[in-house]
Amino acid sequence: MYMKLKILIFTFCLVSMDAMAQSTITGQVVDKVGLPISGAKVNAIGQPLSATTAIDGHFQLEAPAPVIKATISAAGKATATQLLGQNTIVMLKDNTWWTETPSRTRFFVNANTTFEWSLSGIDQPYGVMAGFVKTYGGYVRFVAAGMHSTTNGSMGHYYNTRDYLALSAGPVIRLGCPLHLYTGLGYVKKTLLYESNGKYYKVDEKTDGDVYDSTSYSGLTIDLGLMMNYKHLNFNLGTTAYKYNFAVQVGVGVMF
Repeated sequence: MYMKLKILIFTFCLVSMDAMAQSTITGQVVDKVGLPISGAKVNAIGQPLSATTAIDGHFQLEAPAPVIKATISAAGKATATQLLGQNTIVMLKDNTWWTETPSRTRFFVNANTTFEWSLSGIDQPYGVMAGFVKTYGGYVRFVAAGMHSTTNGSMGHYYNTRDYLALSAGPVIRLGCPLHLYTGLGYVKKTLLYESNGKYYKVDEKTDGDVYDSTSYSGLTIDLGLMMNYKHLNFNLGTTAYKYNFAVQVGVGVMF
């Protein structure tokens, strides 16, 4: 009998200590003008604790500590991360296309072009840029162009650009808003020919004191640019650099 009594007292003490260790976390979720938000989700970070706000925006959690860190979310509102204690007021801002946090990975396809200045004039190859992104992602870009001609007045030659192609790939990183940074490595091949007496010559060395080998190139290229999403539209603006040359990238496409 005495042993059973000791066990009961010991169990009661353990239960009492556990109850004393619990803290009640309370608060209210409101919008930017102070109106209560019902149905908002309150989820403790790192703990299996959650609650849903009542019609008056109030919530209550039983937690092992007097202060916890939690995420608070509601339909049409930007998710907030905040410390919660006793009678904490949480204000949620409206979600806009600028502040919206992506909820899933999205894919994009762009019609892409490049503007590059050379002895043959402005080279403008066309191609496509495609990839995927949430917080992080990746892309692949390919552009190519055929041959065109122009006359160099000082030298009397016809310059012809042919076999222009560029292929690159790399990561895409979200910058905390609809803006994304993309950068990558790739390969570019550009051949500049000039015509003289019906024959074509590759401009790959110093010929008559005016033409340099930077006009023809085959090798490594580096991409760097910004990409922006607006609903189902996608835009990019960047640059491609190789050797002594650089080109401007412009693209517009769709997100899905």
